[in-house]
Amino acid sequence: FLSFERDWRAKFSHLQTVGRELRLRGEMVLDDNLKIKVSGQIDRIDAVVNEANEYAIIDYKSSGWQLHNHGSWLANDELQLAFYAIAISEGLTELKKGPVVGAFYYTLSNMNRERGYRLRDHENKLFEPNTKNRSQLSQEELFTLLGEVKTKIAEVVRCIQKGKMQPKPHDVKICSECHWRTLCRSPHLN
Repeated sequence: FLSFERDWRAKFSHLQTVGRELRLRGEMVLDDNLKIKVSGQIDRIDAVVNEANEYAIIDYKSSGWQLHNHGSWLANDELQLAFYAIAISEGLTELKKGPVVGAFYYTLSNMNRERGYRLRDHENKLFEPNTKNRSQLSQEELFTLLGEVKTKIAEVVRCIQKGKMQPKPHDVKICSECHWRTLCRSPHLN
C-alpha cells in the first residue's frame, strides 16, 4: 500500500488528500417534496492543490470482485460512490462545494483504483486516463446518473415510510455468502 501510494504521489505531485474519514452530515434534497437527513463518513477525498474545488472520492475495499463501474451501479444497487458525490456537491461535508470529477473503489487486494467513474477531460489531474474500461463519462452523463441515484434513493425512502421493508434479494444465490443472512427476514432464509 505504501509503495503504491508513494508511486502515485510521485506521478501526481500536485495532488493533495483533503479528507480522511470525512464526515458528511446534513439534509439531502431528493426531489421537490422529499428531503432526508443523512450522516456518514467518506474514506478519502483527493483534490488538486491551489485549483478549483474539484474532488476525487476514494473508497477503500478489501476486494473488488463485486464492484462495478458507474454504468452498472443502478442495476446492482451499488449507490455508495454516487451518494458520496451528491453529498459533496451539495455541501454536506466541511469541504467547499465542488464537483466530484472522479469516484473510485480502491481495492487493497490488488492496489487497483480503476472501478468507479472518471469525468472526461479531467485526466492527469486527479487520476490517470483509462481507455481500457468503461469508467469514463461526460458531465451530462454524470448529471443524469446522479439524478437517477437520487430518484432511486427517494423510491426506497418512500417505501420505508409506507412500511414496505420486506427484504427482496435480487439473486438468492448470493444469500449464502451474505454477512447479514443471520439477521435477514427474507422468507427463504427463515
